[in-house]
Amino acid sequence: MSNTTMATSTILLFLLAGLAAAHGNGDTTIRLPSEGDAPPQPAKPWDCCDNIEMSPLKIFPPLYRCNDEVKQCSAACKECVEAPGDFPRGAFVCRDWYSTVDPGHMCTAPDQPTTKRPWKCCDNIVQLPHMIFPPFWRCDDELEPGKCTAACKSCREAPGPFPGPLICEDVYWGADPGPLCTPRPWGKCCDKAFCNKMNPPTCRCMDEVNKCAAACKDCQRVESSEPPRYVCKDRFTGQPGPIEGDAPPQPAKPWDCCDDIEMSPLKIFPPLYRCNDEVKQCSAACKECVAAPAAGDSPCGGGAALVCRDWYSTEDPGKPCTPEREWPERTTKKRPWKCCDNIRRLPPRIYPPFWRCDDELKPGQCFAACKACREAPGPFPGPLICDDVYWGADPGPFCTPRPWGDCCDNTTCTKSIPPICSCGDKVAACDGACKDCQPVASSSEPPRFVCKDQFTGQPGPKCTPCTQN
Repeated sequence: MSNTTMATSTILLFLLAGLAAAHGNGDTTIRLPSEGDAPPQPAKPWDCCDNIEMSPLKIFPPLYRCNDEVKQCSAACKECVEAPGDFPRGAFVCRDWYSTVDPGHMCTAPDQPTTKRPWKCCDNIVQLPHMIFPPFWRCDDELEPGKCTAACKSCREAPGPFPGPLICEDVYWGADPGPLCTPRPWGKCCDKAFCNKMNPPTCRCMDEVNKCAAACKDCQRVESSEPPRYVCKDRFTGQPGPIEGDAPPQPAKPWDCCDDIEMSPLKIFPPLYRCNDEVKQCSAACKECVAAPAAGDSPCGGGAALVCRDWYSTEDPGKPCTPEREWPERTTKKRPWKCCDNIRRLPPRIYPPFWRCDDELKPGQCFAACKACREAPGPFPGPLICDDVYWGADPGPFCTPRPWGDCCDNTTCTKSIPPICSCGDKVAACDGACKDCQPVASSSEPPRFVCKDQFTGQPGPKCTPCTQN
């Protein structure tokens, strides 16, 4: 053995002796990462948030950040920047991403909206930050007091000297906020419209015309055009208008109404929509009608529900199936149940969502936990169902245990709410709740196993604490 090797061995022996001395109690047990204390979770960079953004990275827990403009960022925020704008306004935005299952509640609770638009046109239209479809709108145009009080249930004073104009405070719930009062610079119609994905969009029209509309400020002649043709270079905030001339007949919409509408990420106008509602029978106009994701060998045990997968090009995807009178009434931010197997997300598409638990409870349990209870289907008297509506991101755990235990490192989940998950962890023995426990294909020594069960709900925390996002 060389002198160098002997010196290295001596150093290693001293290090091991020092580690043993540090554990003065003589405990020589080797602890796995899942058995020790997890590192403390950093504080969330916001207390509440109206304009939440979820990262497109497909990881669990997902990453969120809050785009609310505030006078002062939270003490937990590491990257606090000035809010975008043409001049300083004393507003700031926190740009931190935060890993969590629940990004928290909104700062502003939605008021009861109206489905009848209080204005005929509006130049200063504002989409409220609530993540719901159809969206919430408010018009910030300054109106004469008589006009505002005649059209709106509630008005507020506009900034400036008193007395002065008023602003309508009513909230409109609908897909189309209506036309702008200022005319489009290219006229009432446009064949070649280019719009961004803002809501409302900023558009321009590239039609080559004999003469620009009177409202156009930047009218430019097309190079080497004979007879001369012109293009209006103005930009306009709002819908670009219909296509001129006789357009081919529009195919029928594949749905009559829709609660779970999805907008395509393609930057085209009109945008593409499809309806993810589960129905007993697809519309006659639907071309691709498939079994709902809960069908087949899914733990949900569906089979009768169908979903239309057609994309449809339109400015207005239509009205929701849930009428205004079904907007939840008894909402609470305190979850009335500790666990629930029959969790149901209510149709209004808002974030955080509305939840109701349809588990059948003993009358004493229901009245102790809930403000309102209803009779469960079946003979009377019988069990009751909690009628309270919970408003929050996390509907809570299922009462039935996860088949892989309390934690999982290698999770795979669908994007449904709640998700359908599986766990790919290789373990020495499957959890007692696992029904389909299979040995790892490779010849592992000692043998390792994977639980092949699927579970509807959150997969649980990681067994190995994460050191990085």
